[in-house]
Amino acid sequence: MSSKKLNKNCLAISIFFPFLRSLHSFCQLLIALESFFGIFLNLNYFVSFVLSLIGQPFIKFVPCFWIQILSIITGNNAQMTMVLIGFDRLFAVKLPIW
Repeated sequence: MSSKKLNKNCLAISIFFPFLRSLHSFCQLLIALESFFGIFLNLNYFVSFVLSLIGQPFIKFVPCFWIQILSIITGNNAQMTMVLIGFDRLFAVKLPIW
């Protein structure tokens, strides 16, 4: 399931990256940012998978902290960009003059 999300995020970034200078809409830029943050959020699943493959049930606190904090920060950023996309679309529908 997480590999599908990772592939979708990579696809969205690969589509938006060549057109980064031509992102005329603020919403398009936010969608690209949300996909970028989603990649780091979903990479956390692969750490658990790799650890289970090599047979190491536990890791030390410091690497665990850095792996988790990256996932937490990018997850929060992804959620905030989703909220901003929602506000942008709300204003686009309710105030079409802007």
